[in-house]
Parts: sequence; structure tokens; C-alpha cells
Amino acid sequence: MRLAALNQGKPPSQPRRAARRDVSDKIERLLGRQLRQAQENGEVDPRLDPELTAAGLLALTNGLGSSVLGGQRDGRAALAVLTYHLDRVLTPAARPA
Repeated sequence: MRLAALNQGKPPSQPRRAARRDVSDKIERLLGRQLRQAQENGEVDPRLDPELTAAGLLALTNGLGSSVLGGQRDGRAALAVLTYHLDRVLTPAARPA
């Protein structure tokens, strides 16, 4: 809502959308590289595709943020959802005790 007010109700400009997409792409690539490294270290399930897993985790966190802001769930519930999905990615040895 704040962004709409800043833009006087207009959708973001093309350069602004491109900048947001660029940041999201960089985060996704970074997460993919980290997941691949974690696979090499035996911390992430080697059967997973790191790039697709990164895309899914980023989408998950974006959606959870929206669900908290929208009042669908509180922070504790969002953390439980995120933890559930991370536990499916991490190998048993890499999970916190």
C-alpha cells in the first residue's frame, strides 16, 4: 500500500520492475550457489536441483512474508512452515539439534 501511495496509485515503472527482478534474480542465484556448495559438503540432499530448490525457497519466503503482513498467520506459524520445508532440504546431519 505504501508503494501505491508513493507512486500515486500507479503501477511501478518498467525500470523499477526491472530493478526488483534483477535483485530477486541475484538472490536466487546466490541461494542456488549456496545450496550447491551445501550439497558438496553433505548438508543438502544431493537429489535436489539447487536452482529449482532456490527458486522454491525464495517463493516460499516471499509468500510467507505476504501471509504475515496480510494477517493469515503470525511470525511463529510462518517460521514453522519455513522450518518444515528446510528440514526437507537439509540432510539429517545438517539439521539443528
